[in-house]
Amino acid sequence: MNFTVALQEIASGFTRPTDVTNSDDDTGRLFVVEQTGRIKIVKDNQVLDQPFLDITDLVLSTGNEQGLLSVAFQPGYRHNGLFFVDYTRQPDGATVVARYNVSADDPDLADPNSALTILTIAQPQTNHNGGQLQFGPDGYLYIGMGDGGGQGDRHGPIGNAQNRQVLLGKLLRIDVTNTTESQPYVVPFSNPFGNEVWAFGLRNPWRFSFDRATDDLYIADVGQNNYEEVDYQPTQSAGGENYGWRIMEGLHCYDPVEGCDQTGLKLPVAEYSHDGGNCAITGGYVYRGSAIPALVGGYVFGDYCSGEIFVIDAAAARPAPITLLLATGFPISSFGEDGAVRLDGRDVTEALRTEEVSAATSRLAARPAVRRALLARQRAFRRPPGLVAEGRDMGSIVFPDAELKVFLTADMATRAERRYKQLMEKGMYAKMVDVVEELRRRDERDMSRPFAPLRHYPDAFFLDT
Repeated sequence: MNFTVALQEIASGFTRPTDVTNSDDDTGRLFVVEQTGRIKIVKDNQVLDQPFLDITDLVLSTGNEQGLLSVAFQPGYRHNGLFFVDYTRQPDGATVVARYNVSADDPDLADPNSALTILTIAQPQTNHNGGQLQFGPDGYLYIGMGDGGGQGDRHGPIGNAQNRQVLLGKLLRIDVTNTTESQPYVVPFSNPFGNEVWAFGLRNPWRFSFDRATDDLYIADVGQNNYEEVDYQPTQSAGGENYGWRIMEGLHCYDPVEGCDQTGLKLPVAEYSHDGGNCAITGGYVYRGSAIPALVGGYVFGDYCSGEIFVIDAAAARPAPITLLLATGFPISSFGEDGAVRLDGRDVTEALRTEEVSAATSRLAARPAVRRALLARQRAFRRPPGLVAEGRDMGSIVFPDAELKVFLTADMATRAERRYKQLMEKGMYAKMVDVVEELRRRDERDMSRPFAPLRHYPDAFFLDT
């Protein structure tokens, strides 16, 4: 390596921090999750006195791997104010994924009374709870679940991780776009097994992440007694990978210890042993910043016990050699991104809201992540029974191999009713006839502005022509 890395303290005074992330809203804030049940904000390098969220009365954190484990902000958070948390609950230790809203009065405070439980999963033991939440480039919520704890996944004849009918030992994938109390989530129709499971054969996927440039997925799966592993899923995957646990630990047979059947298993792209004080991998991110050009494209991760930070070349042959970046001397519980490392400071939707097609097409066509996100949104769209789109062509995005046309999915009456309700909720009196007229004028104007439907109509969708 022709570069060195060093630690720089940004903030301190946290109690058992488990996660750090940003809300992707250009505020520069960091959100630090504490295991006991609080989320604190670091703003202008200062830790705010009042927690963003405090649910300590709901969280069971007596076990070393229990507690409030992560937070994920829904894409478009600056507009919708929605975020999700993963924690083990009082008193039984079950995993809970819940949605919250930011306060209407203060962007640095969440509304603790806005909780909506999305998913609850019983936990037979106190360890191996997973706990990572991440929104994927397809807009779906991914959830890391451990195998249920104990040693060796001794849960049934094949273990939880190999049983595709249980949610433990898995990477889950659900749609929380239109969450309601009666239907907190939807299983995407493209999930490989017809349930929440996206991938299986995992022991304890404590941290996973998506490459900002390629959308490839990296999963750091904590090992049993001897080996830690990095698992990989390319962006074109249709899901369904079996990463091998409890048949394999890393690249080695575990049950049985010799001669195990590796048919159909997706072996890790990198592994390391417990030599030198290592004991538990902590997954990180593929570096896409600009400060260290030689590190770009490297997947950075660490080990909780040794405190060492490693990197593998994402493009290297498999299994990829592991390079030591830094021996920190600290237990490493998590990695995070501050928003500055993104290829674009805005998400795809925001870029489309603010750029004209004539100026943006060539740049968008060169970014495969944009096209994949648009196609994913198209695939995720579910036309309600009996709904006839208005059919007006609201413009198109031209790529080298396809043209994505934008249409509206709601008739004028539905849109006017939605707009009227929004105005009333904001305390703005309006007559329905005026609302309809406003929408008609907007439609006429938007005919020459192809990206406007994404700004005005959250249920606009794309048709591949």
